[in-house]
Amino acid sequence: QDGDLFPLPGVVDGETEVTLPQPMLKDMIAKTEFAIAQDDMREVLTGCYLEIKAGKATMVALDGYRMALVKNDVSDVESSLSAIIPGRAVGDIGKLLKDGQDDFCTLSFQQNRLHINLMGTDIYVVLVEGEYIDYRRILPTQFATVLKADLETLRRCVDRAALIAREGSNNLVKFRMEDGRLFIESNSEIGDVHEEMDAEQEGNDLTISFNVKYMLDVVRNIEAERVEMCFNTAVTPCVVTPEGNRDYLHL
Repeated sequence: QDGDLFPLPGVVDGETEVTLPQPMLKDMIAKTEFAIAQDDMREVLTGCYLEIKAGKATMVALDGYRMALVKNDVSDVESSLSAIIPGRAVGDIGKLLKDGQDDFCTLSFQQNRLHINLMGTDIYVVLVEGEYIDYRRILPTQFATVLKADLETLRRCVDRAALIAREGSNNLVKFRMEDGRLFIESNSEIGDVHEEMDAEQEGNDLTISFNVKYMLDVVRNIEAERVEMCFNTAVTPCVVTPEGNRDYLHL
């Protein structure tokens, strides 16, 4: 076919422009993209929210049931911006980003368009329009129970519990905290799983259940030796972070 018929990308003059390390942006995407809503009446949730302000780059994804948030220092970036990048574009961008220390990318924003220059590859994206949910308001600030545990042990316990939970109709995994021990259980028509592990507990005993898929996403994406889980009641959100690091959290 005649190549002249192919649509050209719109020019983005770059009203706002920032330069970020490619490995940092790739890591932020990997830690949040799984929480982007796949199909939601609220279009803003089908994208990933990027905010750069006061020397911090923040990326947030939430689907109405869980949220993933990651922050990084970008003290050399003076610009302030916020944009909602479509979920499909986020995944494609993440695949093209490199891991080299000398690899950078330039993001140019103009109204509802984004141009990303990856040192040889140009990506043009139409941004999602609308006001993103105020994620700060849904983050609890006080907790009745705090649990600290070895992440690898927790990961293996949840993996084993998921084998049974996925076969059932309720898809739930139950956490029970008592006297510095964490009990992880799942049940289905084909069997039961009961796991026990050591943990440092502060506050009240608690029993709470989660969608096992969401908990798997948490333990598989956090990279740390130990994890911190913060609870209030059995029907309020749980916040999970690497121990001592609030710059990456799941709700």
